Amino acid sequence: MMNGAGYYSTQHQANGGTPSAVSFLKPQSQAPAFPPSASGSAGMSAHAIPGFPSALPSSGHPAPYYSLPHYPHFLYQNLPHPHVTNPKLNQGGAPLSYIPQPTTTRVHPTPLHPYAHIHAHPWAFPPVPSSLGPSPPYSITPSVSPPKQNGSHAHANGHTSPAEEGKRPEMTLESFSLLYDDVEAVCLESLNFVPPKGTQPEIGEDILEELRDYYKALLDHTVKGGKMTRGLTVVKAAVAAAPHASSVTPDFLQKAALLGWCVELLQAFFLVSDDVMDQSLTRRGLPCWYRVPGVTEANAINDAFFLECSIYRILNRFFGCSPSYARLLETILQSTFVTVIGQHLDTNAQKRREKGESEDLSDEERVDLSRLSESRYRSIVRCKTAHYSFYLPCALGMIFGSDGAVTAEQLDRVRAVCGLIGELFQVQDDVLDCFGKPEEIGKVGTDIEENKCSWLAVRAVKKGTEEDKAVLQKGLGRKEPETVAEVKAVYTKMGLKEDFEEEEEKTAKEIEVQIARVSNEGVREVLCFLLNKIYRRKK
Repeated sequence: MMNGAGYYSTQHQANGGTPSAVSFLKPQSQAPAFPPSASGSAGMSAHAIPGFPSALPSSGHPAPYYSLPHYPHFLYQNLPHPHVTNPKLNQGGAPLSYIPQPTTTRVHPTPLHPYAHIHAHPWAFPPVPSSLGPSPPYSITPSVSPPKQNGSHAHANGHTSPAEEGKRPEMTLESFSLLYDDVEAVCLESLNFVPPKGTQPEIGEDILEELRDYYKALLDHTVKGGKMTRGLTVVKAAVAAAPHASSVTPDFLQKAALLGWCVELLQAFFLVSDDVMDQSLTRRGLPCWYRVPGVTEANAINDAFFLECSIYRILNRFFGCSPSYARLLETILQSTFVTVIGQHLDTNAQKRREKGESEDLSDEERVDLSRLSESRYRSIVRCKTAHYSFYLPCALGMIFGSDGAVTAEQLDRVRAVCGLIGELFQVQDDVLDCFGKPEEIGKVGTDIEENKCSWLAVRAVKKGTEEDKAVLQKGLGRKEPETVAEVKAVYTKMGLKEDFEEEEEKTAKEIEVQIARVSNEGVREVLCFLLNKIYRRKK
């Protein structure tokens, strides 16, 4: 069922329609008996499941799903799920049909039970691949064709080019945003697992309601409201990496969008933490989460952990049975680790001091200009900004879209381009932080007050006179408005805004050259999308 926005409803179609990617198992106190077999018995027949292997056992079992040791309980949509209570996500529907054997034909599992990968026997689902994935039956379609043969444009791997098969479906920002309510519901329903029902001590229903209200406010304040470029990039990369246009089904788009929301949750996790560390004031035109009345810094740090945990709830719920699950998980974990290192480099651009200690230090002891180096700046940007904001969305989309067939070499090429895009993005961010208007950029710039290793500071140290450096040494890390204004005046006098404009043009051209070297035409379009998103941006 599709609404006017082109978004497929999260509910099943009536009378056994195809289930969507974000539907869940209907909670029941007990699992129903399996459908009658061909012989009329109550046992489950392999022939009742289209495409499923014929070696399935044939005896039924009426016990709850967690007591079914012999059956892949994710086969039927009406098996019980005791913790999902949102009626929007609990719709009955037709039996699921997932073919577990490896095949050269793309197979998209319909919604699976979130714990199928834990309970199912080896014969019920293929083993989880290593982080590098299994030997792929195909590779991502390259855009560079071999010499024409008999007038055709056939590729070496037998796939048609994107141009030949027509324009691939896309997901709009509006459609992507409509999935937020479902993502939020899964995050809040996770509270039902703390602690599991039947254990002691249980959290009272009134306390659970308090938690739901609090974390709903957290999600609405920190996850919603952004440009959602990262999430949409996951969808675009997945569509580009799919072997055929016919692979891009509504179910495919919804799963890709859910993966995109994992990146948006990761972004919120980093921003909440970063705002506390930097003592920022506003974010996206609103007070930073830790400054919301009743939150406090201590709660905000813990809330950041909740946002991070929610990523893996979503990933497990919708991708836990995917052969690419391990690779998707490892990619997110690796990106998180790299960003943590980048954050350390950022917050330690200058030697950290205890509160009040810096007041007794001289300007030379407080600000070490030698630490404002291009090497340090590039390391911060590559780790903190470029990796999770640009490379991670592309990598997740390519892994999911290709069913894990994307190679390390292809990802390395994309990583190199994303590194350059990330550098340009951060340089822009640094300039906007200093010269942008808060009402336009959505935040109050504080890089000077925080003595950040920014592009402006690094360039000023490299380009400035001894007099200029003396002003920097005195003003960086100070919060007095007049001192901040003096530093900005030095940046303006040195012509750093004009230098930035030249740097932006130069970097953009270099990025275009690197994009042209990417073999996949669709992935090239995704990278161009990212470049166009940030080129000459004003916020």
